[in-house]
Amino acid sequence: FVKGGMCVNIYGMKDGAESLICELFCEMDTEMVNTYDTLMPNKDGELEKSNRSGKEEFVKGRYFVIRRPVPFDESSNKALKAMIKDMTLAINKYYAFGSCFSDDAT
Repeated sequence: FVKGGMCVNIYGMKDGAESLICELFCEMDTEMVNTYDTLMPNKDGELEKSNRSGKEEFVKGRYFVIRRPVPFDESSNKALKAMIKDMTLAINKYYAFGSCFSDDAT
C-alpha cells in the first residue's frame, strides 16, 4: 500500500501466460522540508525567504523514491532497470520542461 504516491505493476509473459513480475512503489520520502512563499528584504536590505503568514510551514518529502518489495523474480532485472530508468527520465523531463513528453529538441 502506498499513501500519497503510486504503485506500478510490471507484468511479463511467463510459461505462456501474463504474470506479475514486480510492484514498484513511487512516493516522496518522509523527511519534512521547510517551504517558503515569498522573499522579503531584511533590515540590512538582503533578501530572505519567508512566508506571508509569518509562520514556518513544512511539506513532507525531499526526495522522490522508487522502491520495490523483495523478493521478486530475478529474471526480470533487465525489465525493471529499464522501467525505473524511464520513470526517472520522465520525472526529470517534467521538472525541466513542464511535461514528461518533452525533450531538449522541443
